[in-house]
Amino acid sequence: MTRRLQAEDLLSFKLAGDVQMAPAGDRIAYVVKYVDREKNRYKTDIYMVRPGEEPVRFTGGESDASPQFSPDGTQLAFISKRSGQPQIWVMRVDGGEAWQLTRVQGGVVEFRWAPDSRRIAFTANLKEDGIQPEVKEEKEEDLFKKHTK
Repeated sequence: MTRRLQAEDLLSFKLAGDVQMAPAGDRIAYVVKYVDREKNRYKTDIYMVRPGEEPVRFTGGESDASPQFSPDGTQLAFISKRSGQPQIWVMRVDGGEAWQLTRVQGGVVEFRWAPDSRRIAFTANLKEDGIQPEVKEEKEEDLFKKHTK
């Protein structure tokens, strides 16, 4: 006899989305969203896969999302909350350590690479009067120094 789906089973689901193909078409990055039962919240990781190979987890931050390959295909930028607020982080597509590119109070909302792969434009989360929301400086400052090139 087969068991019916239970409400508890929904906590085990992993959902893939935000699929991005590298400019050369040789790899794909995508986001996997799932429930972290211990912390009682959603978590997102970025995975990378090449044709014919098994996917591998590419990032391991608390909340990594919105992957975008640089136009030259050498780097992957993404938004992560690993330093407190959503900021842009960059990693070489062949692996290594990610480095924090932005430090914007209120956090980054979205971004796009410039065609030359040397610059990124982004929008920030400002209040109506144009003043950035206040953040807890202690944690943000320490992690920024730790993860910045």
